This record gives sequence, C-alpha cells and structure tokens, in this order.
Amino acid sequence: MSDNKQVALKFHKEIFQDHVFDNLDDYLHDKFVSHSIFDPITDKPFFINCFKGFFNENPEFKSEVKRVIVDGDYVVLHNHNAFSSQHNGFVAVDIFRFRDGKIEEHWDIVQEIPETSKVSNVF
Repeated sequence: MSDNKQVALKFHKEIFQDHVFDNLDDYLHDKFVSHSIFDPITDKPFFINCFKGFFNENPEFKSEVKRVIVDGDYVVLHNHNAFSSQHNGFVAVDIFRFRDGKIEEHWDIVQEIPETSKVSNVF
C-alpha cells in the first residue's frame, strides 16, 4: 500500500470517523488548502474550527470509505457519509494532492442519496 494512501486513510479515520484532531500536523502540509465549494479552508486552525463545529452540530455523523484510488501524488477516497443512521446519506469523493508525504490540497464532490433512485447501489 502506498504511503500516501495510508496517510489519507488514517486522516479520514481520525477526523471523519473518530472526530479526533490531535495529529493534524502528521497529515496536513504547512501550505494546506481545501478548494471545497462549501467552505474553502486555507489553514489548519480554520480546518479544526470548521470541523469541530460541524461535528458538534452533527454528533452522529459517520463516514465510510468504499474505495481508494491512487495516481502519483493524488489519492481519491469514495465515501458514504450520513448525518445519522436514519439518513440515506450522501456520496462524497475527496481528492487529495500530496507533497512530502502530507496532504497539501483537497477538493471534494458531494451528492445526496435520494429516498428513491433508479440506481440500486451507488457504491
């Protein structure tokens, strides 16, 4: 398994499954930026504030990685995210670009899973 893939999976587990922020320096490059259309993030303190607030408002939030794609300095995670067990959730694709073994850039694509769909399994 590539080192970048392991870093991306550990980062995802600690932040989006365990809601732990203690090891961000192990994962995020000093020049980290997130190009998310929801909330662009330009530094680690802002990242922490955004997600701590999000998890305080959504304590049941869960995220499960369904597949991982690695291409050079890029790692892509295809996730099933949900606000609670009663919520269908949404499909999220996180794209990470690595530099020096840490995440320097991030993009995301999010699509809500509707109550009814012609597709039986989006994963």
